[in-house]
Amino acid sequence: MLNIKFKHSEDTINKSLGISKDEITKVKKVLLFSIASPYILSTKLFDSLDEAPDNLKSNSGCIELGLELLNTDKEVFYYLFNFNSIYDRIHDILIYYKKEDELLKEFKEEKESVEKTIKILMIQAQMQLFNKLFNIVEEANGDFNVFSESMDKILNQYSDQLWEE
Repeated sequence: MLNIKFKHSEDTINKSLGISKDEITKVKKVLLFSIASPYILSTKLFDSLDEAPDNLKSNSGCIELGLELLNTDKEVFYYLFNFNSIYDRIHDILIYYKKEDELLKEFKEEKESVEKTIKILMIQAQMQLFNKLFNIVEEANGDFNVFSESMDKILNQYSDQLWEE
């Protein structure tokens, strides 16, 4: 059981949790790393994602990796609280990492579903930013400390575009 004392009089979950800006930044980096790194490593190590072990291609594998990188109950709570929404945003884009031509092909072929066309356009709009971030994850080669150092500059510059405070 997590040992957290909430401040129920506060108006946001961040304030209620009493989590610092530095802790939030760390959790954001862990979220990005724990979601992107297993996928990128599995595409580098295996010919097909089907060959990769489950911990490199599942939500629970991402969560397990993320939890290993966190130190406090507040960080764990904040990570778990945000995981699904961040996972969905990042994973949709990550599928097309270094495969923009497939995204364009899918867009040209998609004529029937307005919803899917909008989703493709949203992914395309976010590709440039996320490709920079995914490159940093790839260059870290599974080492969170290397990734974290590289991310500090990028994360501060683009934080408002990645997720809401």
